Amino acid sequence: MAATAGEVTPDHEHYRSGCRHEVAWPGYYAVELVDYNILAEATAATHVGVTRYRFPYPDCPGSARYSLASPLFDRVEIMLHPEFHKGQKFVIEASRSEPGQVQVEQMQLDGRPHEVPFLTHQQLTAGGTLQLVLSGAR
Repeated sequence: MAATAGEVTPDHEHYRSGCRHEVAWPGYYAVELVDYNILAEATAATHVGVTRYRFPYPDCPGSARYSLASPLFDRVEIMLHPEFHKGQKFVIEASRSEPGQVQVEQMQLDGRPHEVPFLTHQQLTAGGTLQLVLSGAR
């Protein structure tokens, strides 16, 4: 996969870019692809990984949304770096009355009902807690 903004050229020489502002520490990596003005970020843990690409506006307008799906674990903590984000961590908690329940019946974000199946980038990086109530079978 090659992240690019604007016209895609089939010439493989153009699939690479110069980079700057490279940041890396355990579980996090970020780099700015200067030829395309794209910020690529990746974070990973044992059972969760998130990638994000910021494309230049107006070449690629849109909104950063994170889709929500049935979680594999009962609790996940995403630590947010204070240099880049307002919040300290984002927590996802799932409660099941029986093992194997995967259908999301109810969601609350910081104690308030959350009705849509996604989070905005602002919601995630502000920190907080997403609580999911699960039911149903696989």
